[in-house]
Amino acid sequence: MSSCRKCGIGIRDESKVCPLCGAPLEMGDTAHETSGYPDVSPSIKKMQLAVKIIIFSSVVAEIVMIIVNIFTKSDYPWSALAGVGLVFGCFTFTFSFRNNRSLQRKLVIETFATVIVIFVVNAVVGYGSWGLTIGAPAAVAAFDIALVCLMLSEIRHYRLYIFGQVFMVALSVILAIVCLVRKESFYWVCVGTAMFTIIVLAGMIVFGGRQATGELKRRFRV
Repeated sequence: MSSCRKCGIGIRDESKVCPLCGAPLEMGDTAHETSGYPDVSPSIKKMQLAVKIIIFSSVVAEIVMIIVNIFTKSDYPWSALAGVGLVFGCFTFTFSFRNNRSLQRKLVIETFATVIVIFVVNAVVGYGSWGLTIGAPAAVAAFDIALVCLMLSEIRHYRLYIFGQVFMVALSVILAIVCLVRKESFYWVCVGTAMFTIIVLAGMIVFGGRQATGELKRRFRV
């Protein structure tokens, strides 16, 4: 049996690296001094459920956007293009789940990358400013829901996700301000997304108490 000196666990399969920290495993008699590999199946099941929730939410969001697109008699199919952004978001989130180290950081990076992709697609294909008013807010909302799912799957350490939520708030507020300044017709989508992210952050701070505020002070040195 191999063992991980960093985590202090024994691995009974033929793995070469620790499934928890990624450090190289040691072979030999030192393995009997370590505890057995913990049962992580409950966490895996929770993450699988989170993936299903994200995919289902994206499908529902796309259906709603298609309906709105049809009834508003818009001249361009922004719902289809926003769907491309949602598909990209679901794909990247599922990819992150398969390699579950630092999921919060990956979500933040992928959110920013998704917004950039949406803006690039909007600039290439045209059809107005759907990237700003619909695509980007939908991507931010989807990733924020993913972040909430991750937080709920590790409820004891949810305060560690405050940094990611602050990023979501900052990004959604910037989008809302730009929409209001440009007087976009669908500004309410950006404003609604910003309000949602702010409410989630406020809930984390209120229910987290001193632990949440302490995490904010540690992260932002305030």
